[in-house]
Amino acid sequence: IPLCIYRGADATEGKQLVLRLHRLPEQSSLRGALLSWADLSGAICKGVDFSEASLDRSVAIDSLFDGANFSRTTMQNADFSRASMRGACFLDADLRGADFENVDLTGADFTGAKLEGARFPGAILTSIRR
Repeated sequence: IPLCIYRGADATEGKQLVLRLHRLPEQSSLRGALLSWADLSGAICKGVDFSEASLDRSVAIDSLFDGANFSRTTMQNADFSRASMRGACFLDADLRGADFENVDLTGADFTGAKLEGARFPGAILTSIRR
């Protein structure tokens, strides 16, 4: 069971979205959603449309995002460690500071993505587009 521990600033308003261990229906849309600081650890989001959403500082460790659309999504400092993101689309996404440690990114499209400071130790980068 994934466990996420947040350290740093305290939130003073709003509520964290927690979809830990949830399954989102394939082809569902969260296009343009504000999902910063969300907990998607262990979630199954195969083929979900996250385009133009904000996932800054979210945690999605041990999750399944195969075929998901992250086009023009901001994911600064998000943690996707050990996720499966095979065939995911990151077209023009902002991935600065994101953590893709041990992520399967086979066939992913990073065309136009901002990758400064992003980490990929142990990631599977077979057949990616850049």
